[in-house]
Amino acid sequence: MYSFLNWTFKRIICLILEPIVTYKNFLKPKPSFIYGKPINSVNFDSVRKFKYTNNGYIKKFILSKREIKLIINEVKSGKHNKKFEKFNISNPHINFISIYETSSLNMEDKKKSIYANFWHTDDTLYPSCVKIFQLGEKISDDHGPMEFIDRENTKINWVKFFFRGNILKYNKGIKKFKSPSSSLFLDTRSCLHRAGIPKKNNTRKMLMIQVINKKGPEDIDKIFSIQGFTEPTLLK
Repeated sequence: MYSFLNWTFKRIICLILEPIVTYKNFLKPKPSFIYGKPINSVNFDSVRKFKYTNNGYIKKFILSKREIKLIINEVKSGKHNKKFEKFNISNPHINFISIYETSSLNMEDKKKSIYANFWHTDDTLYPSCVKIFQLGEKISDDHGPMEFIDRENTKINWVKFFFRGNILKYNKGIKKFKSPSSSLFLDTRSCLHRAGIPKKNNTRKMLMIQVINKKGPEDIDKIFSIQGFTEPTLLK
């Protein structure tokens, strides 16, 4: 019951803060996810500087301002415009970029939500938001790929009063993101998803780019300064 009340409260607040965008998404529903052309402007192997977070289970790599600019230029080059249009984004604006690496959890911590490894939705994201994910190399189940389900299967779980947790009430249609040959555009606000847990001695490194619908240039300094933290949302 707590999960339902918490989920409902967050959704109502976001509706109040951005009613027009929410209404547009209701009139023209966004897709759950789309695979797109890969993001090629990031060199996963060249990123060296990082900090540990989440009890040492996550490495958050620090991109230079030059590298951030290259990623922004590629994402906004026009090659993804048709994808953005499907998500009702006419003015793609990047407000967060992160490269992070997840490690295996010990037996006790596997029972906890350490690094979004429980099923959840990003309830306080901007309603216009879509997240783009990119892998640097092909991975297997051993590396703990990100798992997600589409909007329809998410709604079935919501009907069954499942909003956050380790075991889905309705576990059909689970997809895993494993290939670097394409990027993944995912509506994480409306699709249940979780970080897979790598098996012992394995890790999974991934790029995440958060895009909202907003006119104006990106604040490179801000994106640089917050990349080691949690992504910006409507409530913070």
